[in-house]
This record gives sequence, C-alpha cells and structure tokens, in this order.
Amino acid sequence: MSSIELTSTRAPRVNAARRLVKRAFRDRDGRFLAEGPQACREAAAAGPGVLVELYVTAEAAERYADILGEARAAGAEIVRASGEVVGSLSGTVTPQGMVGV
Repeated sequence: MSSIELTSTRAPRVNAARRLVKRAFRDRDGRFLAEGPQACREAAAAGPGVLVELYVTAEAAERYADILGEARAAGAEIVRASGEVVGSLSGTVTPQGMVGV
C-alpha cells in the first residue's frame, strides 16, 4: 500500500471507479463496485483479476488487515484513500471505509 493518501474526489481514477455506479458503465467495463469489508473479502477470494483496486481508509486498513492481505494475494492494487474519497464511491449513508473495483 502506498504511503500517499488519495484525497481528491476528482482524481481520474476515482472518477473512473465512481462511474461504475451506473449500470451502463458496469456492463461496458465488465466491472462493479464492492462496498464494505465482506463484499471486498468475497471479491478477493474469488480469485486473481476479480478485485483489481481496493480503496481503503487508514482506519479500515488497520481494522481489516487480513482483507488487505487477501487483496494483495489476488493481485489487487491497494489505494489508501481519505474518508471523503471512499464515501464518494459508496452508495451508503455511512461508508465502511472500504470499496473495491
């Protein structure tokens, strides 16, 4: 995981991930958003190439270090992100600090 925290909700990679909220982009790109620790754990366990990016807050990274390990083993890029960035990717009122692509 990078020591640099992604803080801009307007970063190109965040915009690309946020587009996956819309079905047309999910269908076109063949990707989806996995929100929360359980969904991200399942995506990582599904095998290499299923989970490609994992946006995680510092707090969630500490709390769910096992999921980060599984994500790394599956070949996912771990992106440390601010709560604002993770919240912009989440469709929930109270984001859980982790969103996977």
